[in-house]
Amino acid sequence: MNKRLQFSIWTILVVTAICAVSMLVGLQFNQGYTIYEVPRPNSGTFSTAEAAALLPKSMERSAGIERQHELIQQWTGPTQSIKVHIQRDGTIRTIDFYNKEHFGFDAIQKSIDGVPRWGNAVSVLLTSDTNGWNDLQQKREVLEVLFTPGIQIYVVKGKRRILRKIFIR
Repeated sequence: MNKRLQFSIWTILVVTAICAVSMLVGLQFNQGYTIYEVPRPNSGTFSTAEAAALLPKSMERSAGIERQHELIQQWTGPTQSIKVHIQRDGTIRTIDFYNKEHFGFDAIQKSIDGVPRWGNAVSVLLTSDTNGWNDLQQKREVLEVLFTPGIQIYVVKGKRRILRKIFIR
């Protein structure tokens, strides 16, 4: 067999093995995060009942992401906005309209009240360290405060591989 052909076959096998091992270990080269809009009650597009019916499915698709991730740091809402992040231990961090960080549940409402609205809904980027939205009581309580007609919630959706779900969860 030609040495060049042998080298090519060997290279393909090594690259395939590296990719397979990295998938099993949970390494991901491109997570593919996107930010999407959660249906808002009485938004003109959805009634309160329709938005409430779609909420569990929308939040279930929410992907865990670190608050320091570039996508989160660079996000600016289409209207005046704040960011709310819930850590794995339940700690709530809020970045207000003036880019100041606050801690705790009460900081969410204070940050929302501090946003100049000018007739628009407040945009809120809601993120967490973990996937989904039903694993912590704090998450459910935050969602109860934010799911109103005057607030447009945005969450992060990620392309999660099946192997990552099985082995790394």
